[in-house]
Parts: sequence; structure tokens; C-alpha cells
Amino acid sequence: MEIMDSVEILYSMEILYSFLAVSILSFIHFFIGRLHFLEKHPHSRYFSFSGGIAIAYVFTVTFPKLAKMNEKLMQTGSMGIYGFLEHHAYLVAMIGFILYYGTNFLSERCLSSSKECHSFQLGIRTFLAAYVPVFMFGAYAFLAAYLISENTNSNYLLSVLLTSFAMTLHFVGIDHGLRHRYAEYYDGRVRWILVIFTYCGWITGILTESTENNFALWYAFLSGAVIINAIKDELPEHHPGSFGAFLGGVLTYTLLILSLE
Repeated sequence: MEIMDSVEILYSMEILYSFLAVSILSFIHFFIGRLHFLEKHPHSRYFSFSGGIAIAYVFTVTFPKLAKMNEKLMQTGSMGIYGFLEHHAYLVAMIGFILYYGTNFLSERCLSSSKECHSFQLGIRTFLAAYVPVFMFGAYAFLAAYLISENTNSNYLLSVLLTSFAMTLHFVGIDHGLRHRYAEYYDGRVRWILVIFTYCGWITGILTESTENNFALWYAFLSGAVIINAIKDELPEHHPGSFGAFLGGVLTYTLLILSLE
């Protein structure tokens, strides 16, 4: 009986930790417009620093974890397309990378050519340029929250802390970019969409039990998306950036991970 009570308490604590983590992400989605320091001139240093954190997270946490997952997936015997993907975690990561790069490319292409369109074409291009990217990033927030709640690491609290720290800084860059791109809609609609998707992802992770293989595939997909979004939104071409801040972010997170091994 005491063992059962201990398991229930541990599970309740894990739910609480994951809820706090996704609530921080939701706070960023909703109140990104209140972070006025991001609008100041040296804000590129912050994005360079957070970009360094995101890149370090990919190389020190994601890639090693993908390697372990890929080794386990190679031992499964599933057939068909799903079985093929199960055996190639890095291919799934590449699909995530390409999908989010393609979404951004399509959005910018539609925005740049919308002035020369007729009304019907303009409506289609507006839909592709605005709604598709927003819902894609909603799905991105959903998946991040889902994987936080589905975390299977033996040291649950530490894993959630490290992941939420990196993802919070990562989403600051993403949400800041979305708010500037969709200035007319972000504070009214877009932030609510991101918050709803985030909590839906968390609830899905709590109420469903994912297999280790499914978790590995979704984790691989998110990893590819993190790479392209970290490069695109936190190390953009139109900002001068700061290599010192970027290096500081990389070293900070890398040393943190190494000190905890």
C-alpha cells in the first residue's frame, strides 16, 4: 500500500512539474509583447545568446538522445512505411527540418508576391502566408508540450528543467518573430492559438500513453524543427547578431549539461 502511495505521489509531482514547464511556455506565448527589452537596440545579443542555447541543446542533448533512440528503433521489427521510419530516426528529423523550412519559404514567397494578385489569388496567398505558418507553429508548441509531459527520463525533474529552459528561450525568439510578422493579429488571435495548442499538447501527453517508438519518432521530428527554427528565428540574416553572445549561450548550456553528467 505504501509503495502504491509513493508511486501516486511521484506521478502527481511529475504532472505538476510538466504543468509548470508548459505554463512558462504559455506565458511566453501570451506576454511576449510585454518583454520590452527585446525591442531595444542590443536585442540581437539576446537572440544570439538564446540561439546559442538552442544550438547547444540540439548538439548536447538532442543528437545523443537521437543516437540512443535510433539504436533501439533499429531493433524493432515493424513493416511498411512506419517501420521504415522507425529504423531511421535521423530521416524523421530531416523531415521536420524540411517541413518547417518549406513553411517559412512558402510564407515569405506568398507575402512578397501578394501585391500583384487578383482578389481570389490574394485570398489564397494570404491563407498560405498567415494561417498555415501560425497553425504549423501551433503544432510545434503542441509537440513540445506533449514531449515534455511524456518525458521518460529516469531523472524526470532534471530532464524537464533542462528541456523547458532551452525551449523557453527558443520560443522567445520564435514568438518575437511571429509577433513582428503578424503585428495586426498576434495580440488578438495568434497568441491564443499558441497557448491553446500548448496546453492541448500537455493534456494529450498526460491522458495518453505513448510507446517508446512513437515517442522517439516525434522527438526526432521536433529535433529537426528545432534546428531550422533556431537558425532562422534566433540567428537571422537581417540582424547583425553577436558572436560573443552566441558563444556564451553555447558554452553556458554545454557546461551545464557536462556538469550534470
